[in-house]
Amino acid sequence: MENGDLVKNINRQQALFQNQLTAVAGVLEAGVHETRNLLSNVLLHGERQKLQENDRWETGSMSLLRNTTSSLENIKTMIASAISFTIADISEESNLCTRLCRLPDAVTLKILAAYCYEDLHGDGSDANPANGVFRLRRNWTKLTEVCRHWNKILKRSPEFWSFIDLSWPIELIDYHVGLSQGAPLKVRWNLPMSPSEALVMTRYHSRESTDPPSVSRKWNLVCAHWLGDVQLSVEGKLTGDKVTQLTNLLDLYPPTVKALRIYMRLEAGSPQVSISLPPLLMSNLSTLRLHYCGASGPFSPLLETIEVVGGNMTVNDIFQILSGCQVLKSGTFDVNAGAFLPPATWALRTNPLRLPHMKRLKLGRLSEATFEWLYTRILLEEVPNLEVILKFPHGTGTSFLLPARFQTCASRAHSLSVWRTDQVKYHFDTQHVHEFRLNYDLPMSPLYLRYQPTLSFSPFKFLRRLLIGTFSPHYLEFWVQTLHHLPYLTNIHIRGCQTKFSAILKAFCYGAPLYCPQLSILSLEDSEDDSWKWDEGTTEESASLQSEATDDCLEHLLRCRAAKGIPIQKLILSGYSWWDEGPERWNPLVGSVVLNEDMWTDPW
Repeated sequence: MENGDLVKNINRQQALFQNQLTAVAGVLEAGVHETRNLLSNVLLHGERQKLQENDRWETGSMSLLRNTTSSLENIKTMIASAISFTIADISEESNLCTRLCRLPDAVTLKILAAYCYEDLHGDGSDANPANGVFRLRRNWTKLTEVCRHWNKILKRSPEFWSFIDLSWPIELIDYHVGLSQGAPLKVRWNLPMSPSEALVMTRYHSRESTDPPSVSRKWNLVCAHWLGDVQLSVEGKLTGDKVTQLTNLLDLYPPTVKALRIYMRLEAGSPQVSISLPPLLMSNLSTLRLHYCGASGPFSPLLETIEVVGGNMTVNDIFQILSGCQVLKSGTFDVNAGAFLPPATWALRTNPLRLPHMKRLKLGRLSEATFEWLYTRILLEEVPNLEVILKFPHGTGTSFLLPARFQTCASRAHSLSVWRTDQVKYHFDTQHVHEFRLNYDLPMSPLYLRYQPTLSFSPFKFLRRLLIGTFSPHYLEFWVQTLHHLPYLTNIHIRGCQTKFSAILKAFCYGAPLYCPQLSILSLEDSEDDSWKWDEGTTEESASLQSEATDDCLEHLLRCRAAKGIPIQKLILSGYSWWDEGPERWNPLVGSVVLNEDMWTDPW
């Protein structure tokens, strides 16, 4: 702070103190003056009472005592108010001297917003379809009481007040709406699950907060403003009243709504409900999320995001949405599409449908036949981020070959991740990621069947990076043959049991020239999944011997490749494992050694 500003602040503070303390002194003096007047009145009244009869004395004394008490209460209130105001002003001045209050308002606002995030967003819990609609809390409003400076910042920041929960009293909703200053409102509402939940709600709000007429009044209040995001939830036992109430609310929707989420997690055995979406509501909707329910009615052609989770939807329904909503950027259909197929010639085009705006598409639980039906009608491989979940019935063969157009993409893939049998993900070009989850109805025993590679890797000819998510020695021959056809591989990450790595490590010393001659980064992760580490009869002693064998094979690999002039440049080993003991012993054989204690995520 410059010297001139410092002098100004000192002068301002001195003037504040002088004015405030002078005001307090004046109030105290007035209080003393009023008290002396009371004393004089009491003494005068006493002299008069001596000349009066007993019955008049009792009445006069009672009146005197009550008037005196009332006057003293007024004096106390006057003094207490003056002192409280002075303390508040001086405290506020002291707050302004802190570094926090000297921050720019925009920075303070970001700090407060971060602090309030969980109260307003539920820590993002509603982004998980398995979670119901987050019921808004108002704990964050206590920040307005910390100091006047924060109160001013919060009161003029509409983004804080645009969150509305219809379970609140209507006066509270009106208060928030007023402070939202026209910002798009984000409305949440959980229909009471049961009488017991309604009883819990009334502990915090009046009974009128949750009854249908009250909710309708509050809904009309918020609908008179700009609604940006609405989330409605029905849980527990579904009743006709709940469906009617939900439908009535949707009918009152203004066309300004941009985002709608409906969550209906019902009791087991309850039939799935299909909600009728009014055309006016759908006219401008850009985001629609349907969790555990269906929807009828035409979908908005302006939809940019759709998320359908847990409902029953046919492959025909999916196609109708993708073909009718041509500006979609994100689509999630995590549903049970069933085995129903429309006629083979239905919607068949000379040129398959393109999705030019789609950035991310997830298609869940399709059979091979339903996936093939979509594949022949839509250029799915052009979607930058595509995830497909395929479900195979019991007895199906355990090999899956990518369709022809996807094989072309796979031939350009530079990275491939294989996790057990159910996840294969590859990257190609700069932005494209394709992921296939292959769900086979396999028996739980023998356990190693769950780690059987099920995808044909023949199209992946130019891989630079490979992740083997769960290595099992039972499929060593398969992986050795795969490595033999990956001459451009530079980076490999193998996750499995440390005691079983020796065989796969030997493969990198095979061939003339060696397998994967360009390999420069080797990453080994010891899995903590003990359920499959131990074969029958394995003891601690034999496991220790196997780990030593793994170390011997690793050393042989490093020496062999160094001798051939193609040394490993970087060796990454998982921490909290056998390799914690003396990793520096590898330093002479490799460019660098790294112990990584957190290797659970995809390394690329």
